[in-house]
Amino acid sequence: MLIEILWPAEFCLRINAVEQSGDRLIIMAYGIQERASCPDCQQPSERTNSYYRRHPADLPCGGYDIQLDLTVPRFFCDNEQCPRRTFASRFPDLLQPYARRTNRLANQQQQVGFAVGGEAGGRLVQDLHMPTSPDTLIRLVREAAEPALTTPRVLGVDDWAKRKGQSYGTILVDLERHEVVDLLEERSAESLSKWLKEHPGVEIITRDRGTDYKEGATTGAPEAVQIADRFHLLQNLVDTLKRMLEKQPSQLRRAAREVAIEAPTSPPLAEVVTAAAKGEVQAVKQAPTMRQLRFEEVKALQKQGGESAGRLPAARDAPANGLQVLCSRPLPRESIGGTMCFDRRVLSTLPDETMAGGLPKYEGASY
Repeated sequence: MLIEILWPAEFCLRINAVEQSGDRLIIMAYGIQERASCPDCQQPSERTNSYYRRHPADLPCGGYDIQLDLTVPRFFCDNEQCPRRTFASRFPDLLQPYARRTNRLANQQQQVGFAVGGEAGGRLVQDLHMPTSPDTLIRLVREAAEPALTTPRVLGVDDWAKRKGQSYGTILVDLERHEVVDLLEERSAESLSKWLKEHPGVEIITRDRGTDYKEGATTGAPEAVQIADRFHLLQNLVDTLKRMLEKQPSQLRRAAREVAIEAPTSPPLAEVVTAAAKGEVQAVKQAPTMRQLRFEEVKALQKQGGESAGRLPAARDAPANGLQVLCSRPLPRESIGGTMCFDRRVLSTLPDETMAGGLPKYEGASY
């Protein structure tokens, strides 16, 4: 029962084996047609010439990719007037000629392309075990047959720009189904009237307040009710208010000054940001550095009468007088990107032997 549902008799194929290869199932089947018609001359033939194999992809099943391995017979064409000498058996209910995917798989991939597009659809079909490229999804969408055109009951009419400010056409929309019905080359009363006469049955027409569409709707569908849609009504209101206010600049300036006087004063945003930045810089400058802590530790040891050489991690090759100078006072510093920078004026006061021997390196400090 399940095989008959998944593999109906209309396919004219019989399954003889199923193999698993990783996350893919390979279904092996062969054609059971004993006769077929030539695709060129339509003459039937029963003489088998040979067999060939096709490997199209099919819909996934149970989380597995499905690959078909079909053994298809080839027949002789006995019509001497036909240029085709042999032809392969075809399976229109399952597979199109030269196709690499079954009809049902192509339909599912096409729906994904319509829903989410090419790039996103390409990622989605990978997870759905229907892998293909984004370009293939776009191609399947373009190959879709155009839906049959039906005359809408409620028709929306507006212009659309082929080249904004230069060339315009007319767009017709079914407002009940929210679908574009047609695009007209011109933005004129004649083109709209002609279309309405060719598609009778429109009951309501929504449009702007222009004279072209009014005339076209009146002559093309005189029995239809014409309505000015909300978008164009609001647009007309905005344009009217704008023209009215532009004629009263002095009143607008006076009203703006009154609002500015009544508004509570607050510091500009730039001043607030600058003050916050200065506070952060001050906090960085006030934070004790490793050198400051080392300096205080040396002073404490001197007061106790102890030696600091063995208790502080100073460099072994640092001159004694250099250590004394460095520990006598902390060097001024500036914070640039979190890095400690010494003032050149202070470094210039150090003894030459200290500069020649290098500054003592303390653990945890960065220079």
